[in-house]
Amino acid sequence: MTDKPGAQLAYEAYGTVTNFRNYQGNPMPAWADLPSIIRAAWATAESAVMVATVRDVAQRLATLGEPLDVADASDPEQVARALFRLLGQGDQQCVCGEPSSPDVVHRSDAPCHLDATE
Repeated sequence: MTDKPGAQLAYEAYGTVTNFRNYQGNPMPAWADLPSIIRAAWATAESAVMVATVRDVAQRLATLGEPLDVADASDPEQVARALFRLLGQGDQQCVCGEPSSPDVVHRSDAPCHLDATE
């Protein structure tokens, strides 16, 4: 995990592909040296990608029979619950003996009891 903002990660990924050269072939400045308007532009681009990704997740879950509205699709816990319902736990028996639920991560090799709501 990183503490860098997503916009900075995107900017640096762009630099990795272009050998840290801008569209004119000039060296790219470090993120901190960019004018605030350019950092804001990268942040706007990041937001647009995030919105598109959330919509895509919602649409894909809907086609799989787990419709989520866009607000829920932007919540990782709601997406995890939808995936849990889709994938289920199969016939795997957890060592804890509890039934499957979205709030407990069941394992066959160790106690689970990882309640997402705590």
